[in-house]
Amino acid sequence: MIQVVITDIGRQKLINDRNNGTANTEISKVSFGTGKYVADATATKLKNQIKELTQVTGSKIDSSTISLNIVDSSNDEYLVSEIGFWLSDGTLFAIYADTKDLLSKTELSYLSIELQIKFDTLDTDSITFGDINVTNPPASETIRGIVQFATQAEVVAGNIADKAISPKTLKNVTSSLVTKNELSKEVSNIQAIPVGTVLAFSSNTIPEGFLLCNGASISRVTYANLFNIIGGIHGSGDGSTTFNIPDLRGLFIRGVGGNSAGLGAFQNMGIQSHSHTYYVGGSALNGRVGINERWAVQPGSTMTSASGGIETRPVNMAFNYIIKF
Repeated sequence: MIQVVITDIGRQKLINDRNNGTANTEISKVSFGTGKYVADATATKLKNQIKELTQVTGSKIDSSTISLNIVDSSNDEYLVSEIGFWLSDGTLFAIYADTKDLLSKTELSYLSIELQIKFDTLDTDSITFGDINVTNPPASETIRGIVQFATQAEVVAGNIADKAISPKTLKNVTSSLVTKNELSKEVSNIQAIPVGTVLAFSSNTIPEGFLLCNGASISRVTYANLFNIIGGIHGSGDGSTTFNIPDLRGLFIRGVGGNSAGLGAFQNMGIQSHSHTYYVGGSALNGRVGINERWAVQPGSTMTSASGGIETRPVNMAFNYIIKF
C-alpha cells in the first residue's frame, strides 16, 4: 500500500466540485516519472514525467482506501519513482514520490499493476475512475479481483483473511495433519486398552487417556470410569468425592497370590528366613592358669560384619507406570 499526498489544487478542486453540486471527482489518468524526492501538497506536476496512461480503473476498498489498476501494453522500458493522479480537467489531484524506485518495466513486459492507495483526510466515496473496462480490486468472498498467495507460515498461523492458498502450500500444510482415518485408528487403539490397565511407559510425557501412577487423589466424577473399576483399592481419597490411584514410584509389581498381599495392597521389603554355617577354629592350652587346673568357657554369641546397600533388589531398569482411565 502506498501513501499519496493530495495536492492543494486537488483539494481545492474537490471543494469547488462539491460546492457546485458535483458529487464525484474523477481520476482519468495516471502519469509516471523518474524524479526522486519526497512529495508535498504544493506540487502541480511531476518533476520528470516520462509516461502518461489513461487505461486506469479502480474501486473503493473502505472509506479511506482505494484500489487502482494501471495497464501499459506498450514496449516502453522505464523506472518509476513518482506517480501523478490526474483529474479529467487536467488537475494534479494527488502525487506519490520517493527517493527510490517503486517499480520498473522492461521492453518485453506487459505492465498491469494494482496499487492500494490510502487517503488520510479524504472520503473515497467522492472518487470515480475514467476507464471502466478493466478493474482489479483486492479479491474477497464477494468481490472479484486480484489476490495474493499466502506463504506456508501464514497458512499455518491462520491469521490472514485476504490471501489465497496455492495447491502446493495446502498440500505441505495438510500433509503434517492427522487424517480422520489415522485419528480413528489411534482412538481405537486407546479404547482397546481396558480401563484400569497399568503399563510401564518409557517417557515423562504421559499419553492421552492415562495418568501417572503417583498415588494422586482424583475426582470420582471426572474419572468415573476408572473409579467404577478400582474403587478405593488404592485409597479412598476424601471418602466422598475423590479416590486414589496406585503409587508405584520406586516399586516392583507382583502378581496376586502365593505370599503376596491382597489386590492393591502395599507390601514392605523383607528377607526370607534362612541360616548360615559359622565355622570356629580349634585351640590348644599349653599350660595351666592359676592354681585351678580346670578351663572355664562362658556361653555367648557373635555377628558377621555388615556389607551391601540400603535395599535388596534384582537387576532392574526404571520406567514410569501409567494407568488407563
